[in-house]
Amino acid sequence: MRILLIATNRHNRWMSHEEVRPLPIGLAYVAAYIDPQRHPLKVLDLMFADDYLAETEAVVREFKPDLVGISIRNLDNGSYVNPQSALPVTRDVIQRIRSCSEATIACGGPAFSTLPEECFRYLEPDVGLAGDSAETFAQLADLLERKKKYHTLSGLVYRDGEEIITAPHRASSGLEIPPRLEDLDLPSYRKAGFGVGVITKLGWYSSTVASPTSTDEWRIIRPVQEVAEEVRRLKNKFNLQEFFFIDQAFNRPSQYAKDLCNCLINEQLDIKWNTNLQPQECDQELVSLMVRAGCQMVLIGGASMPASLAYEEDNSDSLTLSTIIAGLQHLCNMCAAQGLPYSITQGFGEPGETQNSIRTKLAFLSAAAGKDRAAPVALRIGNRLLPGSELTKQAAQERLIESECDLLMPVYYVTPIVRANILETLQSAVSTHPTWSIM
Repeated sequence: MRILLIATNRHNRWMSHEEVRPLPIGLAYVAAYIDPQRHPLKVLDLMFADDYLAETEAVVREFKPDLVGISIRNLDNGSYVNPQSALPVTRDVIQRIRSCSEATIACGGPAFSTLPEECFRYLEPDVGLAGDSAETFAQLADLLERKKKYHTLSGLVYRDGEEIITAPHRASSGLEIPPRLEDLDLPSYRKAGFGVGVITKLGWYSSTVASPTSTDEWRIIRPVQEVAEEVRRLKNKFNLQEFFFIDQAFNRPSQYAKDLCNCLINEQLDIKWNTNLQPQECDQELVSLMVRAGCQMVLIGGASMPASLAYEEDNSDSLTLSTIIAGLQHLCNMCAAQGLPYSITQGFGEPGETQNSIRTKLAFLSAAAGKDRAAPVALRIGNRLLPGSELTKQAAQERLIESECDLLMPVYYVTPIVRANILETLQSAVSTHPTWSIM
C-alpha cells in the first residue's frame, strides 16, 4: 500500500518580532512507524510551499497513493486580534486530493484530537484518529492492505451512514521509535525556529488540565539517556546543533530536569537548546545546570489569575495574583543572574481580571522584561475556548457561544469587565516597549 503523509500547517508562530515555524514532529513519528519495505512512503510538508494546492495535486498524481495521512497541528493561529482558522487549508487539501485520487484519507494530529467529531464533520475525511496515533496509523495501513476491518482501533472516528462514530479511547503511542526526519526541509526549519523538537515529557491529552506536578501524572516521561541518544543521533546524522525540548514544564519534576542536564553535560554533546520553564520546582542549581548543558533560551508563561478568585481576594487555599507574580519575578531574576535569556507570554482577560490586575501584570512585565533586560514579550488577549473547560461553560452561560460545536473556529473569552478597553490598554503598553507584541 502506497502511503502519502501530509503536514498541512502553514501558520507561523510569532515570539515578539521573531518568526517561528514549528517542525511537524508528530508527522515524523507517524512516518517512523511505517515499514517502507511493506508500504512505499512519501512525506509532503506544505509549510514552505508557494502553491500548496498545486504541489499537493502534483505529488498525488505522481506518487499515486492508496492511503493519505494528514496531520493537523493547530486549530488556528492563536491570535485574538487577527484570528485565522487553520482548518480551511486542510479542507482545501482534502478536496484537491479527492479531485485526482481515490485514496483513503485519514486525518489526525493535535488539532484534530482537540475536537475530533467536529473536525471530522468539517473536513470530511474517510477516517480520523484522535490521540497519539503513530502506531495506530501503521495498524490502519496494515488492515487496509489486508482488507480487514479496522473499526475497533483506538481513537478512530468514522461515519456510519449519517452518524459519526467516535471510539471511546484515544490512540496512544509510546514513541519508542525515533522520528523520521529525512523527508523534511531541515535547513529551512533551522532558519525559522527554536530548533528541531525532541520530546522529553508529554502530559495528558486534555488542554484544559494544568501541567502535571508529579511523575504519576505525566503520560510519557522519556529516560534521560534515551533523550541524549536521540539528540546525538540527530546531531550526527543531520548535522543539527539547535534543539527544542518539547515539554510543558521542563523543570517539573526538578530532579528529572537536573538528571537530563547532567547527562547532556557528561555526554559532551555541545548543543544549543530551548524549552518551557515554570517557576514551581525551579532553583538556582537547575538554572545553572541548564546553562552549562547548552540552554540558550527559555519560554515562560506569565501570571494567570485563578479563575475562582477576584483580584487579591483573601483565600488561604489559593494563590493570589501577587504571590504568583512574585514567583515569576524570582524565576526571571534567576535566569538573568545566570545569563539565560527568556521570553514571556502573558495572558490578559481571563475570569477575575480587572483594570487593576492588568496594571499589576504590566508592572511585572516592565520589571522582568523592561529596557534593561529587553526580553521578548507576547501579550495574549483572551483564552481560546476549548471543549470541556470551565471557561467554556461560563462562556455558554454568558451566551458567548451556543454550544461546543461553535469552538471549531477560534473563539476567545475575555471577561466582560475589561473587554471594552483591553486592546487599547495593551497597545499603549506595547508602544513604549520595542520587544513587546500583541497576539
